[in-house]
Amino acid sequence: GAFDNERVVLPLTQYDVIIDRDSPRPGQQAFEKMTAGLYLGEIFRLVLLDLIDNKGNLIFEGQDVSSLRKSYCLDSSFLAYIEEDPFENLSETRDLLERTLGIKATKPELELCRRLAELIGTRAARLSACGVAAICRKRNIKSCHVGADGSVFNKYPH
Repeated sequence: GAFDNERVVLPLTQYDVIIDRDSPRPGQQAFEKMTAGLYLGEIFRLVLLDLIDNKGNLIFEGQDVSSLRKSYCLDSSFLAYIEEDPFENLSETRDLLERTLGIKATKPELELCRRLAELIGTRAARLSACGVAAICRKRNIKSCHVGADGSVFNKYPH
């Protein structure tokens, strides 16, 4: 979890910076904050708030989004649920947003949420793979087996 605490290698986004700044341990566990299940839902929430507050209210226009303003109100299971919903109709995502956040999303908003969940999950998976590759490269390991555990590995789709 402490790869690149110096922040010279990992591709940080503005959302990663916010999570680190507001965490109990700023400047530490940079890699973990980009890949662990605890933080994936928070990244999702921060992006949605940015689209609402700073990008001209691009989504959920005219709706009460106060439920999204609570830090860590979403976890990785929220994203996993969205990714498991068939893209054709996203009816389960629609129900999840309404039930959890009180938000009635349009079809384009549902598609945006689905794509955002995919991007966040894929980034976490790729960064995790990079961590394994970095260890192998540093130790000159040509082939290895990797043990994995945790909520993201065990419960996240794909």
